[in-house]
Amino acid sequence: CRRTQHYGYTYYHTRHNIVTMQPISQPDQHTGDLTDIEDEDLIREAIQLILRINGFNVFTADNGAAGITVAKECLPDLVVSDIMMPEKSGYEVLEELRGYPPLATVPFLFLSAKADAGDIRQGMNLGADDYLTKPFEHDQLVTAVKTRLAKSEEIKKSAEQKLDNLRTNIAFSLPHEFLTPLNGILGITKMMRDNYDVLDREDAMEMFDEITISARRLHRVTENFLFYTRLEI
Repeated sequence: CRRTQHYGYTYYHTRHNIVTMQPISQPDQHTGDLTDIEDEDLIREAIQLILRINGFNVFTADNGAAGITVAKECLPDLVVSDIMMPEKSGYEVLEELRGYPPLATVPFLFLSAKADAGDIRQGMNLGADDYLTKPFEHDQLVTAVKTRLAKSEEIKKSAEQKLDNLRTNIAFSLPHEFLTPLNGILGITKMMRDNYDVLDREDAMEMFDEITISARRLHRVTENFLFYTRLEI
C-alpha cells in the first residue's frame, strides 16, 4: 500500500484504487494493521472508527473480492470480515487467504448477523479464529481483536524460539557429524593404500562396505545441512 497525507488525513492507496483514510493524529502506540471487509457503509465506518481510536491502522473494502485484494497488498496483522457480501462471501475470502502463504496464518475474525451454530462451525472449519455477532459492543470488538493479536504473537514467539533452539542444536552437532564419517573414509582409504599389496579380496570388499556406510552417513548429514541453510534464510 502507498500512503499519502493531505489536509490532516492519511490516505492508503492500492493498485486497484481501493482507498481508506484516517486522521494523521494517532494514539501514541501503534497497535497493528487491520483489514476490515464490510459491505454496509455505516457498519464499516463504525468498525474503522472504533479500531482507529484504539491505535490500529485500518484498510477497508466494501466487498469480498476487494477485501482479498486489499489484504494481499497490505498484509495486515488481522482481518475482520462480514460473511454475506457481494462478489465473494466471507467464507470465500477466508478460504482464499488461507491458501495465500503470506496470510495463511493471519488471525481472521468474522463479524456477522449470521449467528446460527452451523454458520459459526463452517467458519471455524475453514480456519476462522473468532466470531462476533451483530449488533456488537465497542469493547467486544476491541477485546476480540486484541486477544487474537496477542495469541498470534505468542504463537510466533514460540515458533521462533523453537526454530532458534533447532538452529543452535544443529550448529553444535554438524561439525562432529561431518568429521566422523569423513575421518572413517580417509582412514580406511589410507589403510587400503598402505596395504594394497597384501590385501585379499575379502578384506578389500569389507573395507569398501565401510567406506560406503560412511559415505551414506556423510550424504545424510549434507542433506541436513542444506535444510539448515534454508532455516537460516
